[in-house]
Amino acid sequence: MSDNILRQIRQERHAQWYQQNTAIIESAQIPFKWAGQQKVTMLFREENKPKVDFYPHTGRWRVAGVKKTFRGGAKSFIQWYQKQSIQG
Repeated sequence: MSDNILRQIRQERHAQWYQQNTAIIESAQIPFKWAGQQKVTMLFREENKPKVDFYPHTGRWRVAGVKKTFRGGAKSFIQWYQKQSIQG
């Protein structure tokens, strides 16, 4: 397969993930903001929760202050996020 065909397949797959992950998170009604005009990153900034950036194209997320990148898609993210709280 040529590089252009593989690139197109990857772009289509990521576009599909983007639509699926965005729909799932929006239906969960967890408050978030989009970062930038291109809507690449969902920012979760609830009080008493960790600051999290979710990337709907890949289904991965990063937590502020943590070097690890989590993955698993929107459903896994929602389950993980609902369990989180900052003890203070």
